[in-house]
Amino acid sequence: DGTASMAYTGKVPWHGMGTKVDGLMTADAAIKAAGLDWEVRMDPVHAIHPDGTSANIPNRRAVTRSTDDRFLGLVSTGYKPIQNIDAFGFFDKIVDDGEAKYETAGSLSGGKRIWMTAKVGSDIMVAGEDPHDMYLLLVSSHDGTTALKVVTTMIRVVCANTETMAIRGAKTEWAINHRKTLDGRVLEARDALGLSFKYADAFNAEVEKMLQIQVSVDKFSQ
Repeated sequence: DGTASMAYTGKVPWHGMGTKVDGLMTADAAIKAAGLDWEVRMDPVHAIHPDGTSANIPNRRAVTRSTDDRFLGLVSTGYKPIQNIDAFGFFDKIVDDGEAKYETAGSLSGGKRIWMTAKVGSDIMVAGEDPHDMYLLLVSSHDGTTALKVVTTMIRVVCANTETMAIRGAKTEWAINHRKTLDGRVLEARDALGLSFKYADAFNAEVEKMLQIQVSVDKFSQ
């Protein structure tokens, strides 16, 4: 309907769109603020013949948004839809350590892809004055194009480009395809959070080491 399906807290995204939220977002608050409080269903698929008759296609299903019957994707019968509330609720459990901050959430391509970012740990200060944030990013799809993923990134996702950059540059990743369920996988996925802290420590140590290297103006110009 022309409304940006996104919510954020803190710095306004470069495109200036979405719903600004004051303070931290829980999974439930993020779903509502980002306009993601809807579900999908699996509808049968039919082929229409030239004579007007139809035939069921048994091995395919249409993923449809329940609120407006919007078609999101064509998938196999083995596909298991992960509802937005379940994906975000699962993410909420992964980062439930008192340190996470939900900063952005939204959808792309009319609801075919969803995402949510949580800030974890403390700022990484380079040279004592240049802060870098560490995030966990959850992405999922309703069109069968990607698995549900949790990745470690230093990119705050606010659009399709930043999502792509975050996934391509991810240092750690946990994923589950849409033929499985999220039941009983919280501890498994929390390894991604543990690895993120290890990566943050390694990144900070490497940057501090680089700061000790003296480079002349002439050498820098080369």
